[in-house]
Amino acid sequence: MSLTASPADPRALAVALLLLAAAAPALAADPICSVPSGLAALGAPLPAVAALRRAHDEIVIVAFGSSSTQGAGATRPDRTYPARLEGNLRILMPESAVRVHNRGRGGDSIPAMLERLDRDVLSLRPHLVVWQLGVNDVINVKGVAQLEVPIREGVRRLRRAGADIVLMDLQHAPRVLADHDAEAMQALLARIARDEAVGLFSRFAVMRHWIAVQGIPLRQAVDPDGLHMTDWSYGCIATALAGAIARASSPQRTDPAPRPNPQP
Repeated sequence: MSLTASPADPRALAVALLLLAAAAPALAADPICSVPSGLAALGAPLPAVAALRRAHDEIVIVAFGSSSTQGAGATRPDRTYPARLEGNLRILMPESAVRVHNRGRGGDSIPAMLERLDRDVLSLRPHLVVWQLGVNDVINVKGVAQLEVPIREGVRRLRRAGADIVLMDLQHAPRVLADHDAEAMQALLARIARDEAVGLFSRFAVMRHWIAVQGIPLRQAVDPDGLHMTDWSYGCIATALAGAIARASSPQRTDPAPRPNPQP
């Protein structure tokens, strides 16, 4: 079956996802990057991306965030999740040219990201923004309640610009799990995604599934610093996220999929 079949064809998407899983970083024992589709569901459609897919137009995506987006822990720039996401989406959505811009900056807090939102994100006129956020705030700030207003501000600024939005939550890593604010941040991001009707990619739930259910060794998914991801986990996150974006932007998609439980 050709991967250039109709983007709405679920069989073509399933075949493409299997090929992506097989092509994921070969640092893991089988099963490679296996994630139930419901666990990676965004919980909201991506109408701007869907419209561009129907029109066979270019899709501009910005990966916005901190060191997990920039690629700390990856051995090369082409092994970061944004670089691999672009390649995966070109396979899953062959009807449109896809361009993913990496706008991650290590150490950024949510307020620091808002300060550069216009320059680094909105200036690119994105159709989709994947906003990875919250890790540095959890580690460096006591309490997360004060972050609700700036997060909502960022979401609304992106929406006013016409972009689809996917929030990416925390990673399942020892330094995150050790912080008492991690659970509160997970709950806050899930609540904002529901309230604002935007996508949520629960990186935490996906990584927890690898480690707790599949038995993937922690050292395979998390850098020795106990925080950042590895080539393997960046590649697998890109595979899962690409599949979620393709499903959420299908022209046949009408109802949002159920959200996973992202709580620690």
